[in-house]
Amino acid sequence: MKSFFETVRDTVESLGKEFSRTPELGDAGMAIRIIGEYSAGKTRLVRELLGNLAPAALLPISSQEVQTRLPLEVTYGETPSLQLVRRVYDTEEAQVLRELDVFPQRQDVASEDPGEIRLRLAVPEPRLTLAEGDGLYEDDTQPKRLFLIDMPGWNSEDDTSGADGLELSEDWENLAIVYVSHVTRLDSALNLRQFKHFLHALLDGELLRARDRLPLFFLITACPAEERAAVEKKQLERIQALLHDNDKFIVRVMAVDFASMSTKELAYFRKVFWDHVLLESPSPALEQNSVAKRIENWPTAYALRPYLARCLAHIACLDALFARVCANGLYMGGRSMRFFAGLDTPGLVSRAKALWYKQLEIPKGLEAITSLVLPTLPDEHPLAPWLEAYWYPRLRLFHEHMLAFFTLADQTLSLLTPDIDDLEAWLAESLDASRRAAGEALPASFRRMCEVIANMPENMPEMQRMATVVTLSLLEARYDDSYQGWHWFLSTVTKKNRETESTL
Repeated sequence: MKSFFETVRDTVESLGKEFSRTPELGDAGMAIRIIGEYSAGKTRLVRELLGNLAPAALLPISSQEVQTRLPLEVTYGETPSLQLVRRVYDTEEAQVLRELDVFPQRQDVASEDPGEIRLRLAVPEPRLTLAEGDGLYEDDTQPKRLFLIDMPGWNSEDDTSGADGLELSEDWENLAIVYVSHVTRLDSALNLRQFKHFLHALLDGELLRARDRLPLFFLITACPAEERAAVEKKQLERIQALLHDNDKFIVRVMAVDFASMSTKELAYFRKVFWDHVLLESPSPALEQNSVAKRIENWPTAYALRPYLARCLAHIACLDALFARVCANGLYMGGRSMRFFAGLDTPGLVSRAKALWYKQLEIPKGLEAITSLVLPTLPDEHPLAPWLEAYWYPRLRLFHEHMLAFFTLADQTLSLLTPDIDDLEAWLAESLDASRRAAGEALPASFRRMCEVIANMPENMPEMQRMATVVTLSLLEARYDDSYQGWHWFLSTVTKKNRETESTL
């Protein structure tokens, strides 16, 4: 059987996992697409963007050979994974066909239709999330996964086996488009033809669709440092001329050479890339500290500070009542039965109760005490498991013992008769055990914890307040378990000693 501390500890650990869990994410109906000729550097771009977010076995290999005909969609996942999925349209949820341990070779998926089947790589990259949904439907604000999709590249003129990534892109919602070209093929006939085809599709609105503006990121790979400025300028002028300076398109041209990049340069590139392709994002990404943000923004009914204040006030109220029970060590202030001389039984009971509740400073009598309600939080509160395992049992035991004592005291006074000789002795015999139980119902360690809670700053962030209270509960539960164990040991030893002495 678990100890109290073990129960509280396990509950807190479960809560920690639950609070750190990413909200359920649906699939966004839009994506950032990477298109270009095969071997232009699209795969290298994906690998450099991801860095060490996924094991090497799950990543595509950058090479001069076409590794797969299928689109690769990179999205958010708490842990890295690779799947083969069926997803024809961006607006539908993916159907997982199978889990993959390694990135497949071309022959492994040769029979799959790139118009229906995709590879899905999940990585812990928060920028691939939309905290407030994709904006396609006003009433849908569910957090969603955003997709960075590496489209199959188009091949050389004498090789038509590859899928046309541009054609595949035309039927989908594009949040941004990344066009990748190798510096040595910028002016090749195939690249120029596809490039113009791409820009014409932009002007015709085939790739813009529902978007008012579309970020375009033109990446030129394997470009020597000394040539970058001139290459970027030439390509930007070419784009502007073909797009006729259309302000619907937000253009960024960048020439790089991943092979020679320093760590600092790569970090800068990643920032520039993500900042640009997410310019028109309909929603911010899930924040790394989204747990704290969710807690700070949870409903007023969930707020801890006012709730804890109500709990402390409840304890203080019952403590104040209890302190008046035997203010001078006696239940009725030392009054003897002579004080009630001449009263019949009903008169005696009425007079005794009036004095009792006057002593307690409760003119309305027992009803005012039994109407006190133990403060609670909504059943669906995120801390409900901890409340049920730790907080409520502590308060409930105290509350119930206090009310049981005051109820017993009222019932005992109702049994008063004129023939009782010693009023205090009679009351003590009836009430002492219940009074002792009520006085010990709230452990001293819990009371000390409440003092710490009472002294917390009012402006303490809700996340910090919650973490502090939960941590204190672990310490208090461990201490109380140890105290109870030591108390049991001493009681057992004392009992055995007495038994031994009695046999001598």
